[in-house]
Formats: sequence, C-alpha cells, structure tokens
Amino acid sequence: MITKRVRSPEELIEALSRFQRTVPEAVKRALWLYGRLVMNDAQRQVPVDYGFLRATGYVNDPYDEADRICLELGFYASYAAAVHDIPEPPMKSKGGRSAHHEHGKWHYLSDPLDQHQPEMVRFIVENVEAMYGGEE
Repeated sequence: MITKRVRSPEELIEALSRFQRTVPEAVKRALWLYGRLVMNDAQRQVPVDYGFLRATGYVNDPYDEADRICLELGFYASYAAAVHDIPEPPMKSKGGRSAHHEHGKWHYLSDPLDQHQPEMVRFIVENVEAMYGGEE
C-alpha cells in the first residue's frame, strides 16, 4: 500500500497532483517489466533452428491510447506468426500443417501470456508500490 502523510490541504493538493502525474509513468514502467517477464519465457519456448526467430523478440515502450496504457510485444521475424500457429504432429493447423521442433514449441508467445495473465495486476501493483517505496 502506498501512503502519504500530509499536514495541510496544500500538501494534499500537491501530493495528489504529483501522484496524478507520476503514477501513469510508474504503471508504464511496471507494465514494461511485465512484458519482459513474458518475453523471457516466450524466448525460452520459441522453436530454434538457427536462433534468428528467438533473436527478433521485442517489448516496445508502453504508450497511451485513449484512456488506456498499451504495450506491444512480439517477434519481428516475418515467419513468426506461421511458426507460432503450426502445431506438433499429429495435430494440424488450419492450413493442414504440422511441425516437430527439437527445441521449442508452437504457441510460444500466447502460452506465456496466458500463463502470466492471472498475476499481471498484482505484478504491476507491487512494482508501482516498490517504485514509490511504500510509505512516504
């Protein structure tokens, strides 16, 4: 929990104003850290033949869009989506394909996203609190 002690209405107004300015930036920083956590897992799960696909993983800086803070992460390789959606045999993709990978697996990005989703809000809140140092 973040607490702030104030001694006057003026200090309260200043503290609220500062929180209004700084909390969104703290949330963006925490969201970027969360994106790195997901990407680290995705890069461990991505199929590897030569390493190019894994090397193209990225987490962009968060940005504001309307009333939301957004984060984009993914893989730049032109074939990343195709590899992501081609399952191991005996399953087949919508296009009828399957592929065996010595290292890695299909759904290498969506699985880490799904895995970490339940802890996302807690992760962000805890990181924002840590950035503020708890009590002031």
